Amino acid sequence: MTAAKLDRIDRQLLDALQQDARLTTAELSERVSLSPSPCARRVRRFEQEGLIEGYRACLNKDKLGLGVTIFVQVRLSQHRDALVDQFEQAVRDMPEVINCHTVSGAFDYLLQVVTADLKGFEQWVRRLQKLPMIQTVDSSFAIRTVKENCPPAAVAAPCTTLNQAAAAVFPLNGHKDNKMNKQKNKEELKPLQKQLALIHQAMGRQGQSAVIVLEGADAAGKGGIIRRLAWCLDPRWLSVWPIAAPDAREREQHWLQRFWQRLPSQGRWAVFDRSWYGRVLVERVEGFADDAAWRRAYREINEFERTITAEHMRLVKIWLDVSADTQLGRFEARYRDPAKQWKLTPEDLRNRTKWQDYQQARDEMLERTHSDMAPWHRIDANSKHRARMSCFRLLIEELGRDLDLSIPAPAEEIKAFFE
Repeated sequence: MTAAKLDRIDRQLLDALQQDARLTTAELSERVSLSPSPCARRVRRFEQEGLIEGYRACLNKDKLGLGVTIFVQVRLSQHRDALVDQFEQAVRDMPEVINCHTVSGAFDYLLQVVTADLKGFEQWVRRLQKLPMIQTVDSSFAIRTVKENCPPAAVAAPCTTLNQAAAAVFPLNGHKDNKMNKQKNKEELKPLQKQLALIHQAMGRQGQSAVIVLEGADAAGKGGIIRRLAWCLDPRWLSVWPIAAPDAREREQHWLQRFWQRLPSQGRWAVFDRSWYGRVLVERVEGFADDAAWRRAYREINEFERTITAEHMRLVKIWLDVSADTQLGRFEARYRDPAKQWKLTPEDLRNRTKWQDYQQARDEMLERTHSDMAPWHRIDANSKHRARMSCFRLLIEELGRDLDLSIPAPAEEIKAFFE
């Protein structure tokens, strides 16, 4: 096998693992037409070189395993403290669990689990579901973080859907975005919206700010996620900024100035529907910025983000991945719906002819602007509902970390009035 072909296989493997950290060795070998043993050796080398994360080697086993992050909720009960103690003891006795921590309160958990293969993971999930104190076990989300210095794929391919094997295990992964499931989707999202609202209130009380950046191709689902955020959060502490082309006054300023002006004040959140990354995406591809300007922008963006995070502002950057086929289907749905036709523009259709150019710009952007203090999180958005659940769980984990969620006691006058 030639060196060029081996290099192409390496890049295909990296691209597949970045899109879905739950792929097994067998699935990876099918994608790149390579037998499982050399495929496993290559993925192990990627881990050793720090190119990927989320796909971990199995403990005490000389082969790769399946690394998954799952959400677990302890059921409601008058004896919740006792149930929590029982759950935490049960988790400590499970060698598959390598990390366990609570999110937004004492009764919701994120577990990092490692098993030898998908079959072993299925068996572990069934064992976990039999615990009497468990209400919810859900791994419908996979938070995939692009590792720093990871080379982009040689041929940028549209994002694929989450692997079918995992979908067979978890019913939520099998949801289709149709009318029959809309009400069920709303009910599944409600607990996460409530958890995020508690985090929003706690950060407001403690004077902590957050910046949420949503990026992705046209029709990736950014607007739907933002609407569901706005529905559950206090509008007095929230700003939403849809970013379009700069106006005449903004073009006379430094290109980052309009984003500095939109950063949240103490205790508030700001959500950006597109952001300063337009400089190295649309402005690069469409030629609105010359080569020197957009190449310089990587350093300017990293310095900008380093500055705002140094001021104790929490920054969460999300890239929503959709395939070209998914995008086309959503464009057609907009065209067929008179209430949504305004969302579809001739530029949206024209940009599809530059799909590969945008994918290449995306890959370089993710590589050069990912850092420990401002990491990128990629989410498969080919299913709107799964993407929304993933975004909410990601925000709960990132913004709820190390946050005091205790609710202050009401004032004595209020207590006296009601008691």
